[in-house]
Amino acid sequence: MLKTILRPNMSKNYSIFGAGPSGLWTALRLSEGQAAASGSDADVPKQGDVINIYDPTRYSFSESKNAEYRNGDRVPGGRINTYYYGQKGDNGNWANFKNNTSAEMGGMRYLEYHYDENDHGHRLVTQLINNYDLKGDDFNTTPKPLKYIRGKHQWVGYDTEEGTYWKNAYQNIFDRHVQSYFEQYGIDSEDGRLTRNQRAKFYNDATYNFLGFDGREQVYADDTRLKNIGFWNLVVAEPNIGGVGYDYLLKTAGYNAFLINYNAASAMVRNNEFVPGSTTYHSIKGGFSILFDKMFKTIEENCEKNGIEFNYHTGKKVVSVYAKKTDDESSTKVGFLLGEHGNSWVPTSNEHIADHAFLCMPRHSLQQVASTTIDDANTGDKYYILNDDEVQLRLKSVISQPSFKIGAYFKEPWYENIRGNNDPNLKLDIIPHAQPGPTITDLPLRQTYYFGDNSLPGGEKRYAMLLSYDDMVNPYFWHQLRFTKDREVTGHGDDLGSHGCQYIDCENNPAYKRILRNLIAELHGCDISDIPDPCEAVVMDWSVEPFCGGYHAWEPHFDIVESQDKIRRPSGLLHKKEYRDYFQDAPIYIAGEAYSEDQGWVEGAFCTAESILADYLGVKPVKEGYYENYDLVLKKKE
Repeated sequence: MLKTILRPNMSKNYSIFGAGPSGLWTALRLSEGQAAASGSDADVPKQGDVINIYDPTRYSFSESKNAEYRNGDRVPGGRINTYYYGQKGDNGNWANFKNNTSAEMGGMRYLEYHYDENDHGHRLVTQLINNYDLKGDDFNTTPKPLKYIRGKHQWVGYDTEEGTYWKNAYQNIFDRHVQSYFEQYGIDSEDGRLTRNQRAKFYNDATYNFLGFDGREQVYADDTRLKNIGFWNLVVAEPNIGGVGYDYLLKTAGYNAFLINYNAASAMVRNNEFVPGSTTYHSIKGGFSILFDKMFKTIEENCEKNGIEFNYHTGKKVVSVYAKKTDDESSTKVGFLLGEHGNSWVPTSNEHIADHAFLCMPRHSLQQVASTTIDDANTGDKYYILNDDEVQLRLKSVISQPSFKIGAYFKEPWYENIRGNNDPNLKLDIIPHAQPGPTITDLPLRQTYYFGDNSLPGGEKRYAMLLSYDDMVNPYFWHQLRFTKDREVTGHGDDLGSHGCQYIDCENNPAYKRILRNLIAELHGCDISDIPDPCEAVVMDWSVEPFCGGYHAWEPHFDIVESQDKIRRPSGLLHKKEYRDYFQDAPIYIAGEAYSEDQGWVEGAFCTAESILADYLGVKPVKEGYYENYDLVLKKKE
């Protein structure tokens, strides 16, 4: 059991809960100490202060100087998870295989920033990757993916007449609403896209624009704010689309997440992020998880150089957190209780006290922390901020979206020789035209990518495929295939996903192998004998604990801008004025991609963390002037 250590008043404790992207970014910037201070009143660590990171996941940080921190059971990165050929489930020793061919089983790319103020790139991620010299190859996507929908193969650009009609009507939704907003506010745009700094006003002011002549078909009044419409509702309400058109668009989109009932104002921005072939993304040299391994090493080095004590408490999770006034009521501290990995959120520690607490975790984990707290436990000098009615409402402003991936490694690039012989409509070699993907289908596979060989010098060469990249609909289809007999207690408790990728033992689970082979053959119009057995296969189910979602989206009927801004320090949201006044400076912060302007991206995690450090602790930008025209999070604009 950890003991609460009472340190002299001159020493401060910075506690970070979560060692994913936002948690490591927070620790990295704090570890810079006084060098990161924007002025004399900045509240950043100095010599003798303490930075603690707590995480139930036992990450293996391979470059750490501390042997305890190197011994874990998962590759670093939160919802980033690079899997290297040869691991065969040995996730704790991933670094022994890091030169081998790899596949990204979580987030897998970033949008490079080219240091142009009009560039839409990811500024914080780009800066960090460049600092570590980790920029990889282009993460290309084919401009004309192969699609297998409703039992028929087709190439994008050679759609049915009906399909073309629906797609044009769908694109018109974005063109019409964004353009009408530009015209209303006199905005010039070269590419027809909203810049980051224009979105705050758009999210609150953009209104519905009906396309049609028969008022009987109109579902929403013309002055209805887009933020108060679900996107699924909006698409079905289009006279030229309707229910049948929506079903076709959903099947052919690849990502179900783009057509769920999330905030329609947000959808106007999000839907153009992943159009195949439209944008050039980059991979990370050696795998995305390498970035977080190096961040951890830098945190240790910075702390050693600056005389800051650093501790990584692996296998520990926060189960209760609250604001607590000092005895003289001169300031507010943070009290918290810890639990053990996989123990179903039962406290196993005494009270700990921190000067600043950073909750770097997804919505589901925040709700779990709140759910372990008894609401009437509030006292005069203590308040459970996450349980406040207004804070609870804002936590519900985002949707957690399930995601599932299956990766496989082969001796040869067999897919390059597939001819689609079982489909007379496929006259050409399929894969040379479909590479590098995605190939899109309404089969449970949903999307397939052909990564090929990306091994580093000295590594073992294999050809990697992402056999299935599925979201929202099919994770439970795959979930059941992992088990071959009656379920038993595994010892993982409620944190199965924290162990990372699950190795598929094809010898002892032939059903999994066979159903994959059958679906891959059907997808490519070939015989099952053309599909070889993989050398290795793994799955990653992001729908299970502790993540319970691969990414997030904004709910309708919320002010995105206000939620994005105020959730960062939720004490400002407390529903009763006397609580707000008494605990308004409570140093409890929420960071992560969930409540960001870059949901689903590492950039979102970095930006929320950086904005908290800048606005509340006085940390200066990573580079002078870097954020002048780049809102880290959106705020109200006049």
